[in-house]
Formats: sequence, C-alpha cells, structure tokens
Amino acid sequence: MVRSACEEAEAIAARCGLELEVTTIVEDAPVPCAPTVVAAIETSCQALEISHRRMISGAYHDAMIVEATPIPIGMLFVPSAGGISHHPNESTAAADVDRGVAVLAAALARISGG
Repeated sequence: MVRSACEEAEAIAARCGLELEVTTIVEDAPVPCAPTVVAAIETSCQALEISHRRMISGAYHDAMIVEATPIPIGMLFVPSAGGISHHPNESTAAADVDRGVAVLAAALARISGG
C-alpha cells in the first residue's frame, strides 16, 4: 500500500513538474495477538452472549512493543458511536463499556485459570 501511494504521489508530482522526496520515519511490522488471549476473549463473549467479531487493528498500540516480551497480547475493542475512534469526537455508550469490562474480567479469569 505504501509503495502504491508513493508511486501515485510520484506520478502526480511529475505531472505538476514537481520533485518528490519521501522519507520513511518508522517502519514497524504488524504483530499478531496471542491465540490464547484471542480465544479467551472470544469464548468470554460467547459465554456472556455478547456479539463480537475478530478485527485487525491498524492503530499503533503498546501491544506492538509488549509483543517483544514473553507477555501474551490481545486487544478488546468496544463500539464507538459512528465508528469514530482515536479522535476527540469518540464516544462509547456506558452500556458498551460495561459489556467490555465484563468480557475483559471473564477473559482474564480464563487466562489465569480462575
């Protein structure tokens, strides 16, 4: 995707008689979540009868740093009004936060063997 965007930017610059310089600031590979954590979250959603779906996150999370440690990672997202996330207008209903907390508590209990 980055290569395609750069190629398009180069074509636009050429058409406009401009030079383009691209500098890569950071290039981090995505990291997978631990299957045990994902399964615990998914199983907890099912047990609590809370609708869920697996998602791929494009956001840069601390999980990318923690993944390099022996700590298994996973992420649990709750719905945001209008799908707006990582923005000052982000808003989540209290009931959705409550469901997220319930899933998190159940998943942690599963992971810890409790």
